[in-house]
Amino acid sequence: MARQDPRRDPSPDSVNEVLLDRMIRHLLYLVGLQTSEANWAGEQFDKQYFPRVKDEVYKAIGRLKEASTGAGVLSVQQQSMLSQLSQEVTAIGASFMVGFQEKFFSRLKRIAMNELDFEHRLVQQTIPIEYNFKIPSESQLESYLKTQPMDGKPLKEWFDDIDTATSARINKEIRIGLINGESNDAIARRIRGTRAQNYKDGILNTTRRHALSIARSATIFANDQASQAFYRQNEELYKGEMWILTLDTRTCPTCMAAEADSPYDLGKGPQAPVHPNCRCLKVAIVKSWRELGIDLDEAPASTRASMDGQVPESMTYNQWLRKQANAGRREVVEDALGKTKAKIFIDGELSVTAFTNRRGNVLTIEQLRRKEADVFEALGL
Repeated sequence: MARQDPRRDPSPDSVNEVLLDRMIRHLLYLVGLQTSEANWAGEQFDKQYFPRVKDEVYKAIGRLKEASTGAGVLSVQQQSMLSQLSQEVTAIGASFMVGFQEKFFSRLKRIAMNELDFEHRLVQQTIPIEYNFKIPSESQLESYLKTQPMDGKPLKEWFDDIDTATSARINKEIRIGLINGESNDAIARRIRGTRAQNYKDGILNTTRRHALSIARSATIFANDQASQAFYRQNEELYKGEMWILTLDTRTCPTCMAAEADSPYDLGKGPQAPVHPNCRCLKVAIVKSWRELGIDLDEAPASTRASMDGQVPESMTYNQWLRKQANAGRREVVEDALGKTKAKIFIDGELSVTAFTNRRGNVLTIEQLRRKEADVFEALGL
């Protein structure tokens, strides 16, 4: 007998297995969305914030050098000028942040509304019963985004810290340069970085990395707030939640601990993100028929998933991708990793952790080629 295509297997999984599978697949979209939002934030800082800061700093460096006593110490005049520069840089940042945060919150609200629609459609299409779902309002979601803490403090406070922190870093580097008797250009390079390092060695890049990290984390935060709002509004349907690990498993003990303690009672699990650049999610666990007060062990056979109320076995992102590959769903793996990395994952039998460095950053094809040269050669890549 010919082997049946697993993609056309008519036997349904349980509701919770289907929801887990769909949410892991949903992570592919969210990881890409994190990158997109981070890139947008980076462009805003590059075009509207850093040029104004650099212009102010470069003018100040010249004046500070002229006020030097040449004694290897900062003069009273220089210290006063640095204090003034700090105020000016902070003011530039505060002015920029007003418009930036307004635009960014608007983007986050759209992300949250889209996630709410996804959650609603997903469970509606998966459970084998008609259910009158309650949908959180747009104003509710907006309130959650603005007031609920992300890793300990409201999102606005994460951005409010940027201008003062940037000002402090700039003043520190200028002081060091002045004390060391460095040239104007040398002090400026401390701020902007060097062309040889693509300006990544300047202290302004620290601000940029921080902003991008907030943008990535906020994307998951908006997703989590929307999901949790939906679960709370329909809590009679759910009995708990699971933590889903993804690409960060090798480098993130916090997320691994969260997964080890899973499942949780509904609303009792850790709030995502649990650390900067977190890529993990939660998925709610649907009750069984009897837990819903229906005197039925299982519904008659149908093409929809069964509601047995069982908690599905925990599954990492790597395990989920391997499951897709073993089931012949190569196109799903290619969609997740790209064709070259999918071939390495499937035919070279590497784990997805091989595609990231120790910091959890995804490696380029060339970086991966250098790291796994023998695998590339064996596969003729």
